Amino acid sequence: GYAQGALAAGGIVGGIGAGILAKKLQVSKVGNLLLIAALCLFPVGFSLLLTESAMAAYLILAGCCFVIMVVATIFSVQIMAFVQTETPQHLVGKVISVCMMLAMCAQPLGNAMYGFLFELCAGREAVVVLAAGAASLVVAMKARQVFSLVKG
Repeated sequence: GYAQGALAAGGIVGGIGAGILAKKLQVSKVGNLLLIAALCLFPVGFSLLLTESAMAAYLILAGCCFVIMVVATIFSVQIMAFVQTETPQHLVGKVISVCMMLAMCAQPLGNAMYGFLFELCAGREAVVVLAAGAASLVVAMKARQVFSLVKG
């Protein structure tokens, strides 16, 4: 319950942050947000691997989830605004709906994959989280390169 609350609070703080930072945020730098989110997976994995205290691991997990949600929300707002400004007016609804559909379909697939991997690696959950962190880091670094090419 508290971790869910941390995620919800992160979404709210991210939404507020996106509004406050709107003038300072640039799409060419949005890859940095993905990098921060990817890096937040490593403390979670290491806490599962190295921490004896379940409460300490839980607090690290909740804190990292909060930060991930903050940057994910800012990223989403920034990208949606960019897509809306770059898409021809008569296609905005269609393009936004496709973007949202892809994100909504990817989430349950990712959850299913995590569930399968956690079950497969029972007792070694840290390995799954650290591997996800490594994969996310590769994606974030590549996305950073792509977004750095965007003007604006």
